[in-house]
Amino acid sequence: MNQDVIITCAINGAGDTADKNPNVPIAPEQIANSAIEAWNAGAAIAHIHVRDPETKQGSRRVDLYAEVCERLRASECDIVINLTAGMGGDLYVGPEDNPTAFCPETDLVGGLERLVHIEELKPEICTLDCGSVNFGDNNLVYISTPDMLRLGAARIKELGVTVELEIFDTGNLWFALQMRKEGLLADNAMFQLCQGIPWGTPPDFTLLKGMVDMLPENTQWTAFALGRNQLPWAAQSALLGGHVRVGLEDNLYLSKGVLATNGQLVERAVNIVENMGARVLALLKPAKNLVCVARNRREVMMRPNPTKVSKVGVIGTGVIGGAWALHFLRMGMEVVAYDPGPNAKEKLLKMVDNIWPTIEKLGLREGASKNNLSFVDSLAALANQVEVIQESTPERLDAKQQLFAELDGIVPPEVVIISSTSGFAMTDMGKVLDAHPERFVVGHPFNPPYLVPFCEVCGGERTSQEVVDWTAAFYEATEKQVAKMDKELPGFIGNRLQEALWREALHMVANNECSVEDIDKAIAYGPGLRWAIMGHCLTYHLGGGQGGMAHLLDHFEDALEEPWTRLKAPKLTQELKDDMVAGCLAQANGASIDELVQERDDCLILIMQTLEQYRAEKGIKR
Repeated sequence: MNQDVIITCAINGAGDTADKNPNVPIAPEQIANSAIEAWNAGAAIAHIHVRDPETKQGSRRVDLYAEVCERLRASECDIVINLTAGMGGDLYVGPEDNPTAFCPETDLVGGLERLVHIEELKPEICTLDCGSVNFGDNNLVYISTPDMLRLGAARIKELGVTVELEIFDTGNLWFALQMRKEGLLADNAMFQLCQGIPWGTPPDFTLLKGMVDMLPENTQWTAFALGRNQLPWAAQSALLGGHVRVGLEDNLYLSKGVLATNGQLVERAVNIVENMGARVLALLKPAKNLVCVARNRREVMMRPNPTKVSKVGVIGTGVIGGAWALHFLRMGMEVVAYDPGPNAKEKLLKMVDNIWPTIEKLGLREGASKNNLSFVDSLAALANQVEVIQESTPERLDAKQQLFAELDGIVPPEVVIISSTSGFAMTDMGKVLDAHPERFVVGHPFNPPYLVPFCEVCGGERTSQEVVDWTAAFYEATEKQVAKMDKELPGFIGNRLQEALWREALHMVANNECSVEDIDKAIAYGPGLRWAIMGHCLTYHLGGGQGGMAHLLDHFEDALEEPWTRLKAPKLTQELKDDMVAGCLAQANGASIDELVQERDDCLILIMQTLEQYRAEKGIKR
């Protein structure tokens, strides 16, 4: 049984129902008001069709959808908008003696044309009807072919809109799973099991159970049935681990002879869910700018859309944590910071003031301001007001384990918690987690995060793939270049490469083979210049000439046996330490750390701007 239930209200549909119940909303204002009524009653999602105000029939007019969305987005209602993309599939076959003489009621367009309003309005969710089906006892056939569906699914995924797959029979479900196998569906695709629509799947509990058993693990799904079966199906769906859909699209009555409103149907569904001992999520937390994602069949939650996060928690405000705070501030987000260290607030504010001119040089997103930073004096004060947490506390495994255990108990389960650790595996840090280990993930930056655009994302053994994907999408939305690691590896990617170079440099100084200055000169004016443009492997690809990497590997295969590296670190004697320190001070030539930081930041900005300008002019994407 599902203990945390999301209720969808199907507001109006496109069927011939307007004259049967005056509460079926027709005009955009009526539709928006009915969705708000449903939200007030406990619905988290509004599934919306529009109708021609004159004929009262279903419509594909973008202006009508736009008005509904504008009204909802301008209101205080934060219901998740789910627009149908099913209109445009009606084929009315002609009479027996001339079936290809399609009736004038036919409204048949291609799969992409059915998405015009989705492309323009970008709702949080849209539906995709997963197959053709006979509708009712006449010559109406709903057409949704495999080619149409593949095109539509791919485009919805490109748009970043969560797809809800409407399933009218087991064949529809079979094909939906095939699209999933082909990679046409995002990981957060939702399934809507529709029963009682002639002539799809009848409202039969055994058939519902069979379809549920076909669904992949970690799938979010809802089931509903038409007419008098709507409210019993609310209980059936939750009992099998799903969510609930009610509304005037599927049922016009509250009880026999008593016409319903959408609000009344949602209220009745809330009573059913709560009397079963479950919770209704929309009654517990806001839903605006959220998309639905599944964690597992027993607990489904609402996680913020990674591209629309507006409030970030930063725990630990030293060099890394403070730099993260600056990065998120630059992105126009609110930042709530916590650090129990002495004078942490004053240090962070000073850091922000000192570096803000650099932030302005990088360019500010709309709404970016130093004033968006606030500081709290406890984890509890931070826990319930942010949409994601970036942890950057000192590198002590026991301390991180203790912190994560505390966060796991007080932070809402939909909030992803990201660690900036430079070396610990998430599996080790998360050993003590009991409640929601799946939402803890590593997001390792390169210093300073406000400037260097690279970040590594790596989950642990109990981190869900959905959280890894969410974290990568969140970082990418804040202008980061992200590497999603397939396996945990001590030091991740960049640190391991840096460490190999660092150990070789230490050997050179320890053996008096060259100076610290010459080592840095060799990098800064040699391969470092090339690495800033193409990285290491692609640079070597060029080194192979027209034969590329294949020629290079063949040509230099024997060289791999040459003693060109000493990956085992030398003993770090006091003499070696002194030589390294002296060499760095000599290179600095009297410049302070702040001055060197300013030089580094200014030069990095110029390098990145030059690369961006050149690639934009040449149409290069890398």
